[in-house]
Amino acid sequence: MELTTLRLVLDEVNDDDLGAMVEVFQSNPEFLDRREGTSGVVGLYDRSKLGRDLAVAAVDPAREMLAVRTQRGMAPIGVVDLLRKHPDDGIPWLGVVVIHTDQQREGYGREVVSAIVSWMRDELRATVIDAAVDEDDEQARAFLSALGFEEVRRRWRRGPNGEVVVSVQERATRGAEP
Repeated sequence: MELTTLRLVLDEVNDDDLGAMVEVFQSNPEFLDRREGTSGVVGLYDRSKLGRDLAVAAVDPAREMLAVRTQRGMAPIGVVDLLRKHPDDGIPWLGVVVIHTDQQREGYGREVVSAIVSWMRDELRATVIDAAVDEDDEQARAFLSALGFEEVRRRWRRGPNGEVVVSVQERATRGAEP
């Protein structure tokens, strides 16, 4: 799978990407602590853990884990993980969008989500897409809200630091682009 925007290319991860992708994750220690329980210790997420994540994604035919690259450079500046169809509700899900902290606040996250929403609408014929965010992750909640997502329900997830309340967000694929 490959998606192209004015500034970005979202495509499959290759072996040459692993170092840059680890750096993307390591540049976001709060995200890693939420997902991995790293307690802010950057080096705890490494190539072996990224390899594990890629292997898990590869065995699920509904899941895509893509590198986010700028048009002018080949090294990934971000990662996006998505589900074509969630096993519980059949709705496409935006899993995670992680952009290297050095590249944040430049509109790349918005551009990634816009490309994913358009692709899910056009290719999957989705009328809505869902995303989940930890209830106490104000930055991620604000990001999704700015892109037109609204909370539709809450649930729990088991995280490395215990049970976490998750806000399930949804947005229509038609109408104003994010």
